Amino acid sequence: QGRSSGSAGGSVSATSRTSRSSRTPSATRRSSAITKRSKISVMAPPGKLGIILANKADSKGTVVSGVRTSSVLAEKISPGDRIIAIDGEDVSRMTVSEITTIMARKSEFERTLTVLTTPKHMIRNHSEAYAAANHSIDPEGS
Repeated sequence: QGRSSGSAGGSVSATSRTSRSSRTPSATRRSSAITKRSKISVMAPPGKLGIILANKADSKGTVVSGVRTSSVLAEKISPGDRIIAIDGEDVSRMTVSEITTIMARKSEFERTLTVLTTPKHMIRNHSEAYAAANHSIDPEGS
């Protein structure tokens, strides 16, 4: 009896070792998917853009958590995308409120947004993940 429980213990550790190694490729795949993000420039016309930003929970910077159907950028920007520059100014490590301030200051002008787009298959529950921190990029009352 003692011997059989020993071998069972051995097979359990082998199983956990197997599951650990099978987890590694998916983690590797995930990080390589992030490198597939493409950087695009989007011309944003004067006025409201209808984009909702959220602070990233895991790091500095913001992520697009929603795009209104009425947004002028609805065809160009999607939830999960990151705005990394406005008119060439690096905003990749700024908070939602900092980016909103810049956008409001430039709202009468056309703006060039540099966006890191997310491959569409990666987007699953972004709206849920950022629902708690949703902020409209458009200042109230403007």
